Amino acid sequence: MLQRVADPAKRLLATTTAADVVVLHGDIHHGNVLDFGDRWAAIDPKALLGHRTFGFANIHCNPTEAGALGNLMARLETIGRLARLAPEVLAEWTIAWCGMSLTWARVDTSPTWHARTARRVAERLIGA
Repeated sequence: MLQRVADPAKRLLATTTAADVVVLHGDIHHGNVLDFGDRWAAIDPKALLGHRTFGFANIHCNPTEAGALGNLMARLETIGRLARLAPEVLAEWTIAWCGMSLTWARVDTSPTWHARTARRVAERLIGA
């Protein structure tokens, strides 16, 4: 699986230009966005630099495995439309993010639900 997710990641990194790189929150997901009624706030930023599409990848594996898999295609379409991103490019960045999550899980002796979810999301997106 790591090899299968590495190929799109390598392609994306090779085609990312300096103009594509922005400051990213780095950990956008359901638990890090708060609704204050009159405004939203993103908390716990990691302040990464990267392709802006990468900033949306993590949300596709949250907040639960069932939620991630059940809403995956609709989220890709909605986020793609609202952020003006091609859904297929968003899917590729999500695959790359899943690969990172799987790599982190390899060093963890007790894989979390999130690693299992990342694997299942990647499998679905690459048609495994």
